[in-house]
Amino acid sequence: MGNGVVVDTTLRSNLVTRPFVKIGQIRRSGIIDLRYGHVLASSWVGIDRFQRSPDLREPLPLPREVACYAVAASTSSSSSAPGGIRDTLTADGLAPLRSALGQHDEARHVLAFEAQNQWTAWGVSHMALLKRPEVTAQLLRWLGV
Repeated sequence: MGNGVVVDTTLRSNLVTRPFVKIGQIRRSGIIDLRYGHVLASSWVGIDRFQRSPDLREPLPLPREVACYAVAASTSSSSSAPGGIRDTLTADGLAPLRSALGQHDEARHVLAFEAQNQWTAWGVSHMALLKRPEVTAQLLRWLGV
C-alpha cells in the first residue's frame, strides 16, 4: 500500500480531517492505478478507486516476446540486509523493494523478470534513480551500448 493510501485512510478515519481526503484524491489516475498495480481498465469496473478494497485485478504477465527489465532502489546502504522493515515498507522512499522487482505473494501476480534482468541500486531514493550514474551504467549494459 502506498503512502497516499495511508494518508487517505488516516484522514478518512477522523470526522475533523475527513474533508481533507479530497486533497489526496487529486492525484493523477496513473499514480492511483500503480497503488494496486492496475494496468487494465477492466480492473476498475465496479470499484471506487479511492476506497481500500481486496485485490481483484486481472493478472497480466510480462510479454514473452519482449525483453523486460526491472530497476529497483533502496535507501538502505547495501544489499547485505535486504528485506528489513525499510525495504518491506518503502525501500526507495516510495515503493517496497519486492514490488519494484515485480514480486507478489500470489503467484498469478508475479512479474517473472529473469534474474539477470533485475537490478537494485543501494543507497538511492526513488527520485534519485534518474540522476545516478550507476543506474545509467546498468541500463547501458542491458542495452549493449
